[in-house]
Amino acid sequence: MHQEELKIIAAFKQRKDAKAFAYLYKLHFRPLCYFAERLLGDMQDAEDIVTDQFMKLWNKHADFDSFSSIKAFLYISTRNGCVNFLKHSKVVSAYQKEVSYLSEGKDVEILHLMMEAELAHQLAKEIEVLPKTPRRIFELSYFDGLDNKEVSVQLGLSVKTIRNQKAKAVQLIKTALLKKKLLYFLMLIFSRTL
Repeated sequence: MHQEELKIIAAFKQRKDAKAFAYLYKLHFRPLCYFAERLLGDMQDAEDIVTDQFMKLWNKHADFDSFSSIKAFLYISTRNGCVNFLKHSKVVSAYQKEVSYLSEGKDVEILHLMMEAELAHQLAKEIEVLPKTPRRIFELSYFDGLDNKEVSVQLGLSVKTIRNQKAKAVQLIKTALLKKKLLYFLMLIFSRTL
């Protein structure tokens, strides 16, 4: 190492000397920008990343004993900065695609799915508060797909009782949803899925 380089390293390491930093910046900035530009394909982004690495170098001034360690640090941190930038760009790109997807009219489908989920949640809440027997009959009929005779055998009740209790359950749910002004939306949504 030349005597001049030793002085520059010592001044930078011990005192964060601005002149020493300027010398290192002038020595390495352009080659690092070309390196980063080759990784990113954009000179402006490359210059921004390289500038960030020089800020890191400034903050870590006491860690370096030679020009080669500074150069190695700058190239490695620039490469890592580019990799992080590219990862972030992929996330941004995915987000932009999602926004584009929504802006192409797909937001209606998303809204429909959200409404379906909310209405299904409200329907489940109304089923939970039904009296025990009508609730069980409703669940066996509509969730398990059993007909009235199968439900009557399973519960030991007459088919007429099953019909009456099922009608009672449906009426209670319909009334609750009407009060919440949700019945129309529920019918609309589930008619599209049938």
